[in-house]
Amino acid sequence: MTWSTYVFPKQPISKGASDITVLSIAGNRMYHHGKEVISSSVSCAIEGFLSFIQQVPRPVFLAGHNIKVFDCPLLFNALENNEKVSEFVKLIYGFIDTKVLFKKQLPNLSSYSQENIYKSVTGNNYNAHDALEDVSSLQLLVNTSNVSIQSCNEATFDCNYVLSSLAYSMCITEKYFNL
Repeated sequence: MTWSTYVFPKQPISKGASDITVLSIAGNRMYHHGKEVISSSVSCAIEGFLSFIQQVPRPVFLAGHNIKVFDCPLLFNALENNEKVSEFVKLIYGFIDTKVLFKKQLPNLSSYSQENIYKSVTGNNYNAHDALEDVSSLQLLVNTSNVSIQSCNEATFDCNYVLSSLAYSMCITEKYFNL
């Protein structure tokens, strides 16, 4: 069972991000490797994602590399902007940050980028920063790395953690700008 979509950004894609992801925008069209792709608005993407999650057997954990620091804040901001946080929270049991997981599982690596972990474990490279390739490589890493329950528990967090972190960040930002 899979779900995937390109999301048309509300803001321009920076040159650096475009160089890494090979995504570009021209007018109201999105391109990947110079080839036009079908994209969705953030609100349509959220609706599609929620519909997909509803079909997945419970409990649902979302795994991602550096998800705690990068993906979850972006996801929850998008959910909040589309008034979908409460619906999402009812569907998701928690998250697993594979960067935290592999720091526990493979403590002597020089770098914990997903690409470096993949190369260390498999001896191969993969097409990093392509969402489908990232997911496939991460699934292979988790499935072949004999991850311990303790490491997995230490890399797990719930929706309340994300919501509390976002509230704290907003509070700090507000206090900083009111000095």
